[in-house]
Amino acid sequence: MVAFDAVVLAGGRGSRLGGVAKAQLAVGGRRLVDRVVAAAAAAGARRVIVAGPAETATPRLERAGLDLRVVADDPPFGGPLAGLAAALPETDAPLLAVLAGDLPFVAGAIGPLLAAATAHPEADGAVLHDVDRAQWLCGVYRRAALAAGLEALGDVRDRPVRALLEPLALIAVPAPAGAALDVDTWPDLARASDLATRIPEPVEGDPNVSDPSPAPLPPEALDDWGAALTSALGLDPADVPVGEVLDLARDAAHGVARPAAPLTAFAVGLAAGRSGDADSALRRARELAAAWRER
Repeated sequence: MVAFDAVVLAGGRGSRLGGVAKAQLAVGGRRLVDRVVAAAAAAGARRVIVAGPAETATPRLERAGLDLRVVADDPPFGGPLAGLAAALPETDAPLLAVLAGDLPFVAGAIGPLLAAATAHPEADGAVLHDVDRAQWLCGVYRRAALAAGLEALGDVRDRPVRALLEPLALIAVPAPAGAALDVDTWPDLARASDLATRIPEPVEGDPNVSDPSPAPLPPEALDDWGAALTSALGLDPADVPVGEVLDLARDAAHGVARPAAPLTAFAVGLAAGRSGDADSALRRARELAAAWRER
């Protein structure tokens, strides 16, 4: 298991929620900040540092066997970089998961982020991308890069997160379904509460969360697998539209849920075999996945 610590940034004002502290809101019967701490613990974080106001430190955050620390933003409500700067002295881990405190379904993202960061030691870390947009406060970063960037910035009060993270060399990791959903508004909270009835919380030791292996498959290995697979199935490689199938799997995973990707691919293959029209089956499935995401 990859050794890492986590920083949970829970000091937001909740300005779009009428001043309500976002991290204190409940989704599925648990505060947002508790859900994020649970996700980090389930992924195997050695230590979790929560940066936020004093009321964040309640018994609800106590977890057996977890080194949990709470630090105050300096200055209070000085923005996420102020929280990160306050948390950084509490950890010496080479890798840090930096997580916003309002991501109720972040658990599915931590493993892929760890895998990408460890598979690319030349990079400064990995960041979640949702619809081609970086989710800066959902990433795994090298502590040395964060420390150097914060020192170069100087006063970080109210500075945007991208001022620190955008210059870094980062690996983009596609967001699993729901992982990038943050709670900024009351409609966001309602949507998250609905999803909570369908997405279970992780528990320590959950292999779907805590094991970041194997590393992402390189393109040449995928080519080799495709050639072996088509040969074993008696297919012409030219009849397998690899790019379209991968796009379909991505759309199904993002628009529905990760397990929907293999199920969708199998169903499309079955439909194509029966009808003889693979293009039509692929198109219909992608249209359905896109519409499903907007539900």
